[in-house]
Amino acid sequence: MTPQEQDALIRENYTLKMALVRTFREIDPCTMIDTNTPIKELCDLPFTLRNQLRLLTLEVAR
Repeated sequence: MTPQEQDALIRENYTLKMALVRTFREIDPCTMIDTNTPIKELCDLPFTLRNQLRLLTLEVAR
């Protein structure tokens, strides 16, 4: 892999992390998640979204 390809992968990785961080912050503005957060925690996004949707559904049902 050339240095240019490595740089491109690093930039892409950072961009993907930023997208996940922004999504978490839209859900919870007080979140402590940032681009230095381990990827495992960032991978919890689908579960976080599902839980938020369940809470909203319960609130609407009341």
